[in-house]
Amino acid sequence: MVVQRHPESSRVITFFPCSAQRFPTVARAVGAGFAYHVGAGLGSSTPTIVGMMQDRGFALSTAMAACIAGSGALVILLLWLGPETRGTHFHAEK
Repeated sequence: MVVQRHPESSRVITFFPCSAQRFPTVARAVGAGFAYHVGAGLGSSTPTIVGMMQDRGFALSTAMAACIAGSGALVILLLWLGPETRGTHFHAEK
């Protein structure tokens, strides 16, 4: 794995090999870009959620930990719901 200076860049490097199994060749760039931007859009709501939790009396560390745990659980759930590709032979479309 290539070590990058910015964590954002290293996340992208690890995402695209996984997307090769999720999207057909003809739609791979669109599918990966769509998935990345949906994740970024959902992640942009985190500061609002943390602020709302602080207004309700949660400590900053507790609110951030809850958002991290919730997003981790969402990722695990979505990976579990995805198709299993183990043992599948991929063929190029002509």
